[in-house]
Amino acid sequence: MTGTINVDISTVHLVFRREDWVGKNLKWNDEIPLCVREARDCDRRPPRGFMEDLVPPRSSTVSQILIRGTTYAASYPLFQDSETRSSYRNLQPTLPKIMDAPDYLLQRFLLACQPHSMQLTSSFNDAWLSGCRSICLSGDPTYRVPIWCETVVRELTAFTKVYGQWNDAMDWLFNVPNTFGSESLIDDSRLVSTWLPSNSRLLGFSKSIHLTSLDLTLLLSDEWLNDELINAGFRIHFASAGRP
Repeated sequence: MTGTINVDISTVHLVFRREDWVGKNLKWNDEIPLCVREARDCDRRPPRGFMEDLVPPRSSTVSQILIRGTTYAASYPLFQDSETRSSYRNLQPTLPKIMDAPDYLLQRFLLACQPHSMQLTSSFNDAWLSGCRSICLSGDPTYRVPIWCETVVRELTAFTKVYGQWNDAMDWLFNVPNTFGSESLIDDSRLVSTWLPSNSRLLGFSKSIHLTSLDLTLLLSDEWLNDELINAGFRIHFASAGRP
């Protein structure tokens, strides 16, 4: 009796042949073989050393994040045109040697792509499989960067979010008045930014508690007081007062 053997092709290590997969009107799915996924990952990966020049490492302290973020905010204003969109193109990049590109123009371009980061990430697989090789902005379609800049935009967007949270938190902290008895606590909190990693797990808690330094930004602000907490507080108050 002959049995049937079911093999998950997505885990089989075949030999990748670009001409068999890329530009063949295929759609990305869960059954794409491992060799194709690895080829995609390779094309998605920026050259060694490129990311460090644009995006601070995740081990950066709060102070380092604030310095880099302030530089970006002051030097590279985003495109304000609501019609500007990022998209993939089946064309060679106009900057094949992107490491030699002018820093100002390149960084401004990547920052301008940030509002479309989620769209670029969600459509990357199909774009790569269709043969796209570059990313451009609709405002200037002649300026195209390599497709692996999607990774740079994604990491830059994550960095911008972390910077925004810490920038707001530190603004709040430095505007807190030194009331009697709190001077030492406030001063110590302000000094923490010189050594505290901007987004790392805080130790000293049980394994069930996964608290990160980024969570502290919610405490160093009024962001934790949302509508749900306010409503819950009213319910507790009314219940304790004997009202329905």
